[in-house]
Amino acid sequence: MKLKSKINLSGRFRHRKGAIIPLVAILLPILIAVAGFGIFLAYAQLVRTELRTVVDFSARAGAKRLSMDQSAGAAVNAALDIASRNPVGGRAFSLDASNILVGEARQLNGQESRFEFTENGARPNSVRVTGISSGNQNLSNFLANMAGISNRQFQVRSTATNLDRDICVVIDRSGSMCEFVNSSNGGSIGKCGPLDPNTRFAALGRAVDIFVDELNQTPQQELVCLASYSTNVRFPCNCCPQVISVNPTTGQPDQTDPCPRVGRGCGGPTQYFVEFNEAEIHSNLSPDTNALRGPIQAMINRGIGGGTSIGSGLQQGMAAVTGANSRPFAFPTIILMTDGNHNNGIGPEVVAQQALNDGIVVHTITFSPGANQALMKQVAETTGGRHLHADSEDDLKDAFRALARTLPVMLTQ
Repeated sequence: MKLKSKINLSGRFRHRKGAIIPLVAILLPILIAVAGFGIFLAYAQLVRTELRTVVDFSARAGAKRLSMDQSAGAAVNAALDIASRNPVGGRAFSLDASNILVGEARQLNGQESRFEFTENGARPNSVRVTGISSGNQNLSNFLANMAGISNRQFQVRSTATNLDRDICVVIDRSGSMCEFVNSSNGGSIGKCGPLDPNTRFAALGRAVDIFVDELNQTPQQELVCLASYSTNVRFPCNCCPQVISVNPTTGQPDQTDPCPRVGRGCGGPTQYFVEFNEAEIHSNLSPDTNALRGPIQAMINRGIGGGTSIGSGLQQGMAAVTGANSRPFAFPTIILMTDGNHNNGIGPEVVAQQALNDGIVVHTITFSPGANQALMKQVAETTGGRHLHADSEDDLKDAFRALARTLPVMLTQ
């Protein structure tokens, strides 16, 4: 009985062994097909990834060169050069010049909207590159059809937008800017310089220094200029002499600094006038950021005063940012700052509509609790700009820092 059981068991094993061979023969082609399909998908993904990288780099290079040279031809050549240095799918990649477009990309519906690209726009700031690469010709079209992927051609498009700006900073030099930062007072007609370091205007000077430092760290070259506003104002200041040393024998002043500080009633021998027009341009567009620092420091030293003609200041800012040295491909931008309420001349909301018509973006900053935030927000929104409010000097620095920090080139599509 035991021998019979062994014989029956052995026969059962031989029967199963014979069944496995046909099963392997049936499954092997399927396994090979699945493996081949996986290889195809991996290769397709590799080609697409490499193509995406090359196209993105080419678009960025083209947009950067467009900014530097202000030339569409130079932008195309830069994109072609970068593409030629990078292989795709193990082969040298060739980008056709006809697949590189230079145009204008703008957010037509506000800052939260998409960038829309227009070929040959009025202010070219973008480069669009379309890359095309062949697939693996050795893999079957059957696998390609299964994957839903073209076996013969991959196409990727990238648009890089250059955010070059010509910037005019328009500052408030009215009497209220002579008040201390933490004060809620509306200010006086003005003060002689040098202004106290705790005044709003001195704090503004330090915030503009932050703005300049941020601009100096960006790869692109911004051009900047400065305008200011108050009202027509003229008041006298006297140099106030200060004794530096006294003669020990006579007890009389031995050395005197004739003008270390100024004031209205100090009785000094030398008099000068603080005098401003309603709104003025202090510097034309320049890559030299001292075009901002120099005039502000001069006002700190001499004094400021007057009412608040915000509209007139905005008009002068528009003239400066579109005037001497303005670049045809750069976006004109104004940063308009105030600590109070418009109280003289044309309203800034009226001028903002003209800025919109001229393609000028106006960002606004209000400083101090008494500033008219609603009006300045309206001005900014009219032109597609941002409004930022500052209650403290640190807030003011943060506001200028935020407006300075923009990417020079951004992939928008």
